[in-house]
Amino acid sequence: MSDQVWVCDGCNTNNAAEAAVCRRCKREPGSTTSTEVRLASDETVTPRRQDTEPPDTSTPSLSRPDESATPLSRVRVSSPDSSPASKSEGSAPEDTPRETESSAPVGSSPPSRRDRRTLAVVGVLIVLVIAGLIALLASLSLASLSVATNENHSGPTSTVPTSSFTFPPSASAWSAYGGLDAESFDWQSGGIAVNQDGYIGPLSRGDSIRFTNVDFGSVPATEVSAQLWTWVGDGVNAKIDVRLDGPEGKLIGKINVSPEKRREWKNVPVKLVNGPVTGKHTVYLTFVADKPEDFMYLNWIQFHR
Repeated sequence: MSDQVWVCDGCNTNNAAEAAVCRRCKREPGSTTSTEVRLASDETVTPRRQDTEPPDTSTPSLSRPDESATPLSRVRVSSPDSSPASKSEGSAPEDTPRETESSAPVGSSPPSRRDRRTLAVVGVLIVLVIAGLIALLASLSLASLSVATNENHSGPTSTVPTSSFTFPPSASAWSAYGGLDAESFDWQSGGIAVNQDGYIGPLSRGDSIRFTNVDFGSVPATEVSAQLWTWVGDGVNAKIDVRLDGPEGKLIGKINVSPEKRREWKNVPVKLVNGPVTGKHTVYLTFVADKPEDFMYLNWIQFHR
């Protein structure tokens, strides 16, 4: 039996049949279940075991005469349809891309041409609706402003007081103390309207009227009054400047126009300034305000002494 050897399944080293342990790794022949002893003539025999347990004869021998020396415990069986990528540990299965594709959220694809056209039409409709609302609001605001303007500028709602003032003869002078009807002016600036009831207006900043040849007499005038209707707003400074002999002539009086909650005709008297006024003069009334809006109507003015 000197030509008999046994192969160690730990390191694949051939050992003499009488060797108790492997000459390389010192492993005993019976230390694993797959140890085989091969004869020099390639016959396979069961190695001797040092333990007292008899060999298990119920399991058929897995060895063949021309089998490779690689232990069966190290052979991996690959399935026919497996790929090299699937053999590596931790690699993803082949159907992973399909699972990822199927798990993509719905609607992530770009919108179609029909969807884009629908969105464009909806956007245009929204813009048109907003523009219509803006135009409606603007028209309502203008209507409200027009109503307020008409309320202020449609003329006094109460009866216009009548005066006993009379126009002087063409060659005669006005009497400063007999009163000057507003519509009797002989010159105006600003396109002032004359109402059929005898008052003028609405009046705004920069308007002006003139009365020529007004006689103050030899006794000086000390006061001037005006009958007016006003709707001047709070915080608006408005007045009537009374001047002599020119639009920028001597200032003799300032008739302040104050805000009024009650819409009615009222008489506003003020003291004259800048010395006594006697003789004949041309009287100018200039309407002044710090805002350009219309603010009053005027019925007449009258001087007093």
